[in-house]
Amino acid sequence: IDRSGQTVRLPIVGGHVLIVGYTGGGKTRLLQIIVDAVAGAVDADVFGVVDTVKRAAAFARWSVPRARTAPEAVAMTRRFRDETAARFALMEAAIDAAAGRETGPAVTAVAQLTGRPRSEIETEVARLVALDAGDGDYPTCPEWPHLVLVVDEFPAVQDGEFHALIGGSAREDRGAGATLILATQRATADMVDTSTRAQLGATVVLRTRTAAETGYALGDQSAPSRGYDASLFPAPQGWAFFAGPEDQQPRLMRVYTVSEDQ
Repeated sequence: IDRSGQTVRLPIVGGHVLIVGYTGGGKTRLLQIIVDAVAGAVDADVFGVVDTVKRAAAFARWSVPRARTAPEAVAMTRRFRDETAARFALMEAAIDAAAGRETGPAVTAVAQLTGRPRSEIETEVARLVALDAGDGDYPTCPEWPHLVLVVDEFPAVQDGEFHALIGGSAREDRGAGATLILATQRATADMVDTSTRAQLGATVVLRTRTAAETGYALGDQSAPSRGYDASLFPAPQGWAFFAGPEDQQPRLMRVYTVSEDQ
């Protein structure tokens, strides 16, 4: 909730999210709230949770895939990218079919990525063609759930392939109905590289260690001098600045946990 009492909604559909919060700031609890909300949605799925520091113990209550080691993180992120690549290939096949072009290569690509039978893929291509508005844009299937991959402490995953996969997904996968939620304790250039940072459309900055980290996380080094300094947040958890794609200035908000009977 922001200072005016309005509910702040994370723009998970259509954009990636960066969450920054030092120890005790409420980062893990916010991720739990997000996982709980997405897991209960009818049009979205938690593709998986990556946490190699605490080994995803904070997410054990949900029946979602969890990656606890670097090899598991690589495997899960590769599957995430394969799924989005298959969706793009399906959309390309539908565009080719609508234009009377050969769809065989795209169908083969989907089969290789997913292991699905060609007949099933061809049926889905036909459904996508029926959805095409005729504008040459990629048609999307409303039956596809939005895929969300949550990565806590993503800089701590010591594997170059993992970070290459994450960077590629940040650049390319939004159009396939896929979202990355990347969380870290520290927001510095060596923790969150500038190219990945530029692809993350929304940012939640809980308590940080320094004003400089607040500025880097918000993508505006002058923000702390204008009163947006998350290093000054008091010890109780949940205070944060939120900066969405449409926000001209960060918004002060607080994350609350409400029980089922409240």
